[in-house]
Amino acid sequence: MLHSILTVGGTPELTILRNQVLIARGFSVVSVSHVTYAVPVFHSSNFNAVILCYTATENMSNKELMAMTRQFKAIPVLGFNREISPEQDNLLLISPRTSELKGNGEAAQLVSDLQSLFRLETAVPGSLQSWKEISAYMNRGIRTLQRWERDFGLPIHRPSKHDRSAVFALKPEIDEWMKNTRKHRETETTREEPVKMSRAA
Repeated sequence: MLHSILTVGGTPELTILRNQVLIARGFSVVSVSHVTYAVPVFHSSNFNAVILCYTATENMSNKELMAMTRQFKAIPVLGFNREISPEQDNLLLISPRTSELKGNGEAAQLVSDLQSLFRLETAVPGSLQSWKEISAYMNRGIRTLQRWERDFGLPIHRPSKHDRSAVFALKPEIDEWMKNTRKHRETETTREEPVKMSRAA
């Protein structure tokens, strides 16, 4: 059975990557950029689940969030967890309660499938999961990349504000940044340290 998912919020780059993951697994996807569009679009078609990016809900109180999810009726509403760790699901069930899903096997299986799809250990296509991977992709040393992040806004993401050592980057964002900041990078060429290659044992 083809399930239809409504996704809400997120940067254009993240939306593309998120939708690629869903479509590759056979889901039909409709995306809207803001929560104000979500309810009208939801009522215009038949959706099996709603996925909220944290950017769509970060300024909402719990009361406002619950009021919004009620407008999606009994359809599962899930949200990306901003402060994730390897022990947590990246995609959390917001509504209905887990206990309320027990009587609806199809919805419960759909929630389980979506959560498995976006677990932290599953790398998103087009993503670089560490400084080492970013360094190899850009062919620059890690210290240079950290300086570029600080001085020139290299787009580095951190899944948790409590652990700044864990980072990831999106290739489309990196490619766009490199294109727009080529002059800055050229002026720093003489200051870059080479990427250190480990010797074979």
